[in-house]
Amino acid sequence: MRLRFLIKGGIFSLALILLGMGCSDRDISSVTVKNAWVRQNIPPQTMTAAYLAIHNEGMATALVAASTPAAEVAEVHVMTTDGNIMRMKKIDRLPIPEDGSATLQPGGNHLMLIGLRRDLAPGDSLALTLTFANGQVQTLRAPVVSFREGRR
Repeated sequence: MRLRFLIKGGIFSLALILLGMGCSDRDISSVTVKNAWVRQNIPPQTMTAAYLAIHNEGMATALVAASTPAAEVAEVHVMTTDGNIMRMKKIDRLPIPEDGSATLQPGGNHLMLIGLRRDLAPGDSLALTLTFANGQVQTLRAPVVSFREGRR
């Protein structure tokens, strides 16, 4: 009888522990995006880049997709150096560490907007939708900045 009570009590305790682990705030990343901007394209080019800062207040996640109605394709690119040559490479996920950040900036990682549906001029803005591995989706407006201005 006592053994059965201990087993039932142990199962109940284990269930409470697992339930508590499943409800932890640390299981869900809370991603915020700031300082988004898009570089003006120079016609006849039909591509440009978008930049932003991502901060994650939770478990590690990753940026896994991006889109905008202003372009046919939005890809996450990383910059690498091969000797003296810098190269862009499309990646499927940009890791964002637990309680960490990822910055997309000129000369570094960025969102490549390919197949622009119209020319972008300073003062315009466009919608960017970002999808993260944790299921979080954020849509934001990013101002277009002059090609010469570089960084706002």
